[in-house]
Amino acid sequence: MFAVRQKNIIFAITISATPLYNAYQGGTYFYTPMETYTKQPISIVDQMEMLKNRGLLFDDEQAAVECLKIISYFRLAKLLKPMESDKVNHVFKPKSKFENVVTFV
Repeated sequence: MFAVRQKNIIFAITISATPLYNAYQGGTYFYTPMETYTKQPISIVDQMEMLKNRGLLFDDEQAAVECLKIISYFRLAKLLKPMESDKVNHVFKPKSKFENVVTFV
């Protein structure tokens, strides 16, 4: 420690005893408990059938299957909301296409 006293002002410099990569990082931490989900998973084929029954169109069904293998249905569901004409029953507007949603992902 190095200190300088001049006219009742104290300025102190300390040198860290440990290297900085071992220093305490500090910060604010946020904890959220895990949620329990009640909905059971459905197969990709069932997901596509459900979307078709609600009025969503598919240009290439095989490409849609591959896309649903990678991207969660529940992630896509949020992007599908603007295409819904009936928000309660989740019925899509006419000419709504799956490929239009996938371009945003």
